[in-house]
Parts: sequence; C-alpha cells; structure tokens
Amino acid sequence: MKSAKTLTIAIIAIIAISLALSLFGCAVNPVPTVTESPPPSPSETISATPSPQPSADATAFSGAVIDYVTKQYIGKEVDVLVFRLRGETVLETFDFGTGIWRNYYSRIDSLAVYNNDGSLLQEFKWLDTQLPLGFYGGIYGLSFDDYNFDGYTDIRLHSYEGGSMRNEPSYFWLWDAESGQFVKNEKLEDLSNFAFINFIDIDTIYAFSRISGYSHYTEYYKYENGEYREYANVYDRIENGKRIITAEELIDGEWVTTEESFDTDFFGEPIE
Repeated sequence: MKSAKTLTIAIIAIIAISLALSLFGCAVNPVPTVTESPPPSPSETISATPSPQPSADATAFSGAVIDYVTKQYIGKEVDVLVFRLRGETVLETFDFGTGIWRNYYSRIDSLAVYNNDGSLLQEFKWLDTQLPLGFYGGIYGLSFDDYNFDGYTDIRLHSYEGGSMRNEPSYFWLWDAESGQFVKNEKLEDLSNFAFINFIDIDTIYAFSRISGYSHYTEYYKYENGEYREYANVYDRIENGKRIITAEELIDGEWVTTEESFDTDFFGEPIE
C-alpha cells in the first residue's frame, strides 16, 4: 500500500497538470486533425453548402442554413468516415443602445455519418446544440478524440457553452469495433454537464469542476471492461488562510483518504 506522503505528492502533481490543461484548453492525446474546410463530397447526396458568416444584415443571417461536411480518420480497419452537420444560425440578443443584434449562435439538429463511398452509416437526429459562432471546441462544436483509448477515433459534439464551473456539456459517441458503429456514451455526457473533461495520461481522463474561485473538485477515471472507473478524486480549496487538499484514491479495492494543508495558493503564491 502506498504511503500517504507518496499519494499526496502524486495527487499534487496531477492537480498542477489538471489546472494548466483546464485553464489553457490543451489536450495531450491528439488524433489526426479535423479538416477545417468542407472537402469534396463523396457523392452528390451529401454535397455541402458554404458555411454562413455574420453580416451587417442580421435579419438575413438569422436562419441561415448550416450544412457542414468534414472527413476524419477513425482507425486502420475503418479508415476515413465522412461527417455532415445540419442546422441553422440563430440570433439571441438585440442591443437597443446600438440597434445591433448580438450573440450569433449555431444550432445543430442532426449529425450524419457516411462511409467514404457516400453510403449512409448512421445518423443522429433531434440534437439540441447552441454555441457561439467561433466556439473553440471544434467547428460548430464538433471535435474528435480517442476517449476510451482503444485506438479508434470517437465523436464529441459540444451542445452548450458551459459556465463558471468550466463545464462543457456535450454529446459523445464512441466507436464500437464489433458493431462497426458509433455508440452514445451517457457517462461522458453526464460528466461534461458539470465538469471540464480532458486527458491526464494516455489511458486516463479527468473531470475538473470549479466550485468557486477558491475551490475545485476533480475526478479521475480509467476505461476498463467497457466502462469508466473512478480511481481517485481531489477536493482542493482555500479555507481559513490555508490551501487544503483532500485526496481519495482507490488502492487494493479500498478508498484511502489523505489531507494536506499549505501556506501558498493554487499558483504557489503566499496566501494573504
């Protein structure tokens, strides 16, 4: 069994990486890059229209059709698949002071997946997304990564922008090699509703949630036997002039708890 001191040192190192990744949005488990402009369509049935852009005429821009197509490498047996997002742009706010509409959003209704020959593989309908145009989490919120570490690329579609918790509500579909299709993952979707999800290692994800400016909570998961298993969590906060870290780790089937206090804040500065 690990000593409490060794566990604490390990947890502090993980926290430091977690905070850096969550603040700067860096991923450490990249996959082949998404094509950033619509490629030639595999067939006439999925030809893409140009992506709309904001203009001075807000009325004309509102309701513009989104029909975005991109290709993505999935895995050696699958090779490349084609993804098509459909939706529209919406306007949410009118500034009476300037007379200008603000907050251009993309609203995605469906995501279709095609084989590279143009035949439809599967389609996800009745989606509900609302993201500011230019949202960093992929074009129209669509991004790809290997979330279960099986060597195949999975889908993430951000649904909403999130808030001060640093959460990024999203849809997740993981590639299932046995069925040859993407399968919805509710565990990741639940985590994204209250946390920022990213990678801490080649086989580990973490869910970071900012409770307030003075407290953070992080859970750590490994993907085993078809499900995400939590193996550690950390409650890091500043209380009564001290930084207190309470860590729990699953060791030999039992949860081991340690707690340490420090005179410095999250960035190593003295607490006043």
